[in-house]
Amino acid sequence: MENVNALSLNIAIIPDQAIQDLAIEMSRKVNQKIASYFILNEKKVFPHVTVYQGYFPKENIEKVKQSVIRILAKTQPFTIEMGGFSISHETFLFWRCFKSESLLRLQEEVIKETNHLRDGLILPMLSNVDEFSSEDKFDIQNYGSLLIGPNYDPHITITRIKNAQDGETALEMLGKQKVKHSFKVNSLVIGYLGDHGTVNEIIDKIPLKQK
Repeated sequence: MENVNALSLNIAIIPDQAIQDLAIEMSRKVNQKIASYFILNEKKVFPHVTVYQGYFPKENIEKVKQSVIRILAKTQPFTIEMGGFSISHETFLFWRCFKSESLLRLQEEVIKETNHLRDGLILPMLSNVDEFSSEDKFDIQNYGSLLIGPNYDPHITITRIKNAQDGETALEMLGKQKVKHSFKVNSLVIGYLGDHGTVNEIIDKIPLKQK
């Protein structure tokens, strides 16, 4: 149930232009053949890697921002390497990231400093926990979100397909990456969390530690 005094936020990494372009191209390619809920773009559905997403009381939003600023002031830029593709929760098409020590440490710090600022709120679309697996229930109960903490699964969501039976076809369309892709993380964004886990507006862009 929506709370008029709370906002769904995504603390995320926006990849460099080359990776954004690739992700958008993949999203368009899949949508041309398979019914899906969205196509990535650079205006309203940003390609991103979630670090943490949560449902925060409006009165705590500035505290969330200041917490992220403090973390990033002591976090050196690092590189994310992209991996293969997978289907999550039957319909989400993921371009997965390798779990580097730097990325996992950043996620751990962000959770440590911002999770309590939810005041126990759970993202509205996850309110019916009975529908989820035991792992998902753990994430929801402890973090108010999914694929967070011990179950963190860093990725760029290419799209969400409408029919689960199209999952294998979508994976075949993207195939295997013949070239290794990576990008450097120099900043995080705080954005509004839209439908299907999308980021549809960027509120703040916060740099990592500068030399």
